[in-house]
Amino acid sequence: IRAKSISEVIDIELRCNHQTENGVCGNIFDSEIDLTKAKIMKDDNISNKISLGNNVMLKMKYPSYHDIRTLNEDQDSMNLKIDLILSCIEYITEGDNVKSLNKDFTLSELREFVENLSVENFKKIENFVDNFPYFVIEHEAQCTRCGFMHKNTYRDLENFFR
Repeated sequence: IRAKSISEVIDIELRCNHQTENGVCGNIFDSEIDLTKAKIMKDDNISNKISLGNNVMLKMKYPSYHDIRTLNEDQDSMNLKIDLILSCIEYITEGDNVKSLNKDFTLSELREFVENLSVENFKKIENFVDNFPYFVIEHEAQCTRCGFMHKNTYRDLENFFR
């Protein structure tokens, strides 16, 4: 969105960490990152349909920006993971019967369902949420002082803005 609304290029400053004969270069120099070079990485082996056995299947979806923003990051990692999983369950099927949140069960009932899954089934769902698609931007820039070629890979927004 930023590339189309503002600019496809972001101006950045980099610090050279290259070790020279006199120590770390330390030069700060300007560079540009071309956002059109960003690639979306997705593991095609991970399905959004997860079979739990006994004719039960979950249809998963990726969380929305709102879903991620409303997660309570102050809670322990297991509850945070469960909340993320809950935001990703689109519906549950038992044979031909489709059950969805708010229509067929409450959020607390869904939480209880997830918390009572076997370790094996929980790991199947956890694999889905641990492997969301992500973007990668590979960036190369040459230090203007020592000439060292820096090669950086930014994998996500949090990493990119550090």
